[in-house]
Amino acid sequence: MPKDVEVTIQGHVGQTPTLYLNDGRPPFVNVGVATTPRFFDRKTQEWRDGATQWYSVKANGDLATNISESVHKGDAVLVQGRLSFHEYTTKDGGTAWEPVIRPTAFALELSRVVASVRKVRRDGSVGEVTVDVSGMDEVSEEEAPPDPQDDGLEEADAGDDTSEFEDGRSLVEKVGAPF
Repeated sequence: MPKDVEVTIQGHVGQTPTLYLNDGRPPFVNVGVATTPRFFDRKTQEWRDGATQWYSVKANGDLATNISESVHKGDAVLVQGRLSFHEYTTKDGGTAWEPVIRPTAFALELSRVVASVRKVRRDGSVGEVTVDVSGMDEVSEEEAPPDPQDDGLEEADAGDDTSEFEDGRSLVEKVGAPF
């Protein structure tokens, strides 16, 4: 059996999560997370956004409860977990695929947000942890240091949301599932 595909994404929460409680089953949450790659266009000397990709993040149990109590619409997050694809029928009768992540870790992205932490103990009690960030300065994106992951290579066609192969087909057409 092949090994599961583990991914880590950095993105923003699309809606405040709703915790679902069903009799006799663990709590469940499904939250949309959007990722939009950014790159520096050397021709225009500006940062540009690539195509946005949405992921459905589905968690159960304590992780679901903690996500629903900690995360809100627009929060920057990091998600790590197992990637799969869910097939569904569209309104017009076509077939589509939704990328789904079953998280093993879900965290606020602390380079973009400030968090208050409460430790959850196994006995169910909650303890407060305070972090003092009063001495930190807020920095605008223009003042921020360059992205350490920027390899200096420019995108071939930054305005194009799809990559085409020599035969004119996109990756989705060749593989059969969106990435």
